[in-house]
Amino acid sequence: HVTGVQTCALPISQHGRRTAAAVRRLAHATIRIRPFPAMTDKSARRRALPLAVFPLTAIVLSVGIAFYMFRDWHVHVRDAQVAAVTRAETVSTLIADVLDRVMENVTSDFVFLGQRIDELNGDLGEVRLNRVLSALIPPRGVIQYAYVDPRGTILASSIRLGAAGIDLSDREHIQAVIAGDRDLHLGLPIVGRVSGQASLNLTKAKTASDGTLHGILVASVELSELDQFFSRSGVGDQVEVVIVGHDGIVRYQRPKTSDPEPATIAVQEFINAVRAGQSIPWTGPHPTSLTQAVGYVATLPSRKIAVYVGQTLDQIKSKEYSERSEEHTSELQSRGLISYAAFC
Repeated sequence: HVTGVQTCALPISQHGRRTAAAVRRLAHATIRIRPFPAMTDKSARRRALPLAVFPLTAIVLSVGIAFYMFRDWHVHVRDAQVAAVTRAETVSTLIADVLDRVMENVTSDFVFLGQRIDELNGDLGEVRLNRVLSALIPPRGVIQYAYVDPRGTILASSIRLGAAGIDLSDREHIQAVIAGDRDLHLGLPIVGRVSGQASLNLTKAKTASDGTLHGILVASVELSELDQFFSRSGVGDQVEVVIVGHDGIVRYQRPKTSDPEPATIAVQEFINAVRAGQSIPWTGPHPTSLTQAVGYVATLPSRKIAVYVGQTLDQIKSKEYSERSEEHTSELQSRGLISYAAFC
């Protein structure tokens, strides 16, 4: 029923009078016809029923399709997270095993070097020490061996003569040994003063029978070798690799960050897992950026380090969305009927 009529005035020229008359007739007819009667007869109700059924059907179908797509999307994201954790466990365990073997080889070399240095009977000239150090064939990735006195001054290096006298007392890996660390210590990433290359340094104290510090054995591991190893292993750029010590300071991170200073782990639960020697799936804040992430933490308790491999949820969703879009596009292109229906 018409509950009211609103009129408006339009400027009409002489040539528009015929159109204006037609508009008035149309308005009059619309008001007189009353398109929605009181529905007192069955034929009127039958004619009006489709007008209500079609929009309701469209709404129900739209809501159902939207709910199905939403549920399907979340199922795929959840499956992608599970797959990401499985891949991260495999990669992190592999990296941890490789690091463990490298550190074991370096430890064996340190034992051999310590015995050879003892055979020098206190004659620690640079030339003789250089011959001892350079006689070893280092493991892949180790670019130099060096011997440092208890004060942090280089006595000899395996890669060149003339390195004696360089002061390393301000380096973290040297300070840790001087402070009393007697285990194999993995230092922070630095640019070597002898090699001139970015490296991680493994240090081990050489002590007398009474525990007195006689010297410090150093092995420098080239960071670019780690990058090449990860590339050969098929670790993608979107997968992050973090090597962290018990102190919560990152030794290695890939992809690289713009900050020259080593990152510090800000998640206490992560540090607790590393210190407890737990190898566990990780779902929660990213170790350094605090964004939501999933991955795996493989620890080496005897080495006091851990390897984290993972991805952020945003990266997983972006990759899943891209793959799903490509699948849908391919399916539409391969099936003409579906493509036509989607177009309609």
